[in-house]
Amino acid sequence: AVGFGTVMLLLNSFLTFKIKGLNSIPVVNMKDAIGKTGRAYTNIPKKGAGIGQVEITVGGKQQILQASSSSDPIKSFDSVIVESVDDSGNLIVKNA
Repeated sequence: AVGFGTVMLLLNSFLTFKIKGLNSIPVVNMKDAIGKTGRAYTNIPKKGAGIGQVEITVGGKQQILQASSSSDPIKSFDSVIVESVDDSGNLIVKNA
C-alpha cells in the first residue's frame, strides 16, 4: 500500500507539472514576423489613425496581434504583409 501510494503521488506531481506547462505563454520574437503574410482580423486604420489586429503565424502558433498600417487603411479579412515591428511590439503591415 505504501509503494502504491508513493507511485500515485509521483504520478500526480508529474501530471500537475505538465498541466502547468500548458498555461505558460511562450516567448516569441516579434521580429520573426517580418516578411510573413497574414490576414487582417479587424479593420486597420490608415497610418497614424489607430491600431487594428492581424491574424498571423509566428513561432509555430497562429496568433492575433496588434497592428498598424504603413499607409492606407486595410479592411478586415484582407491579406497583409508585415513590414516591421515598432518599439511597442505592434506590427506595421501593408496590403499584400
